[in-house]
Amino acid sequence: FGNLVELIAPIEALGEARQLDLVELTLPALRELPAEPCRQFLERMGRLAMIDRILSLPELLLYTLVEYRLSQRVTACRMRSPKTLLHLSQAAGLVLSAVARASSRDTPLAFAEGRAQLAARCPAIAFAGEQADDAIALRRALEQLLFLTPMDKPLLLRAAVAAVSFDGSVSPRENLLLRALCATLDVPLPPLLASS
Repeated sequence: FGNLVELIAPIEALGEARQLDLVELTLPALRELPAEPCRQFLERMGRLAMIDRILSLPELLLYTLVEYRLSQRVTACRMRSPKTLLHLSQAAGLVLSAVARASSRDTPLAFAEGRAQLAARCPAIAFAGEQADDAIALRRALEQLLFLTPMDKPLLLRAAVAAVSFDGSVSPRENLLLRALCATLDVPLPPLLASS
């Protein structure tokens, strides 16, 4: 574990965009690991994220992205009783709020753009405000969205993409949020991300 700590500084120096590239490069090899080494890897990754006793939003999202692509626990969760967007409107609203706030340009308009995609299916969805910056609250929301029905998954992803593309650019934080959402929903990357 001590040797892994030495990697923290050079990985942090890469910046969010390159860290995400590094994660994407390692995922195919990590998927080949047997169950127990994979579980140990995720445990160590979680411990490294908390080594400074602060879980930042990028750390949480990178961990979530890796865990949700690899973990058998997550696969088991997805097989339980699915829930609609209407039942998960608070979790969906928090994630969509986080995506809108990530651009840091015009958050209310970005959120409204995303919300418009969900209005017919989930009229109760509301902006979460500063709670969208809380890494633990966002983690809980993503956990709840593991149970989203297959019919509602593309709607939520479409809403998130609408919020991100509102200002015409995709920041590293927005990219990371969308990739974590795709991992949560177990859906492919939208063209907006696949080409970036």
